Amino acid sequence: MALSLIAIDGTLKGSVFPLREAQVSIGRDHSNHVVIDHPATSRCHCAIEFFAGPGTDARYKIVDLESRNGTFVNGLPVRERWLEAGDEIRVGLSTFLFTTTTDAGDSPEAMHSEPTITRSTTQLRHEDAIYLDPERLDESFRHLDRAARDVKTLLKISSQIHQSA
Repeated sequence: MALSLIAIDGTLKGSVFPLREAQVSIGRDHSNHVVIDHPATSRCHCAIEFFAGPGTDARYKIVDLESRNGTFVNGLPVRERWLEAGDEIRVGLSTFLFTTTTDAGDSPEAMHSEPTITRSTTQLRHEDAIYLDPERLDESFRHLDRAARDVKTLLKISSQIHQSA
């Protein structure tokens, strides 16, 4: 088993990048290990660094290299952060999945297969969804009278359009 970056969105979608170096650089410049040729990506955007101390597990950390558009892990901007298998990394308009792969993951067949992406699901109960009941919005946004009226009006218009369709 090895750790890899799998491009799940962007110009490199479907590509697999095994993490075999102590530091893997990502950016627009062709000197990077992972080259993303898009103006939303900085020349030297970020790096993934390998750490293994005596008696500790091997770990990877992502470090933003003062990129213009930032580096995001699981939708949150980061300067540096320890990575866990399953993390989604966004660099410019490209998204990567930080994951473990088997040695077969380096085969051409595996490089073109779609990765399985899992995310946690939050279920919203109908009775907790105040936006489905315009009358409850008045109570929830009492301190925001104008906003409550505007949202209530939009909900009524949306409901009328939906019923007409």
